[in-house]
Amino acid sequence: MNDRFDAIGRLEDELAHGFEDITPHWEVRGADPVLTVRCGEVELELVPQDDGRFKLRAAVSAEQVTQVLSLLTRRPAPAFRTRSRRLSSVQG
Repeated sequence: MNDRFDAIGRLEDELAHGFEDITPHWEVRGADPVLTVRCGEVELELVPQDDGRFKLRAAVSAEQVTQVLSLLTRRPAPAFRTRSRRLSSVQG
């Protein structure tokens, strides 16, 4: 259990020093330490797991999904389309 608290503390320090545009803050929810990271309107919750990995939870708009994925893939974010290709093909 203490390892997860140590892991969340180290991650908070690394994020605070490595990224100037984010605001990390951790708290205990139930038995879990949870690190909340905010950058603009995007908010991520990181929960350390017993195996050393972190579970990520986020509530973002559809536009923000493309932004987050572009950051992960290091590709430019595509223009957001309000209708999916599948929906467009069904509706003709």
